Amino acid sequence: MATKTHKPTSPGKRHQVTVLQPDISDKAP
Repeated sequence: MATKTHKPTSPGKRHQVTVLQPDISDKAP
């Protein structure tokens, strides 16, 4: 959330998705 407000740019959103993607995959079986 902080990253989105701090970096509302294209690369900022891409980074958040990359970090969330592995997190969800690891959490979800």
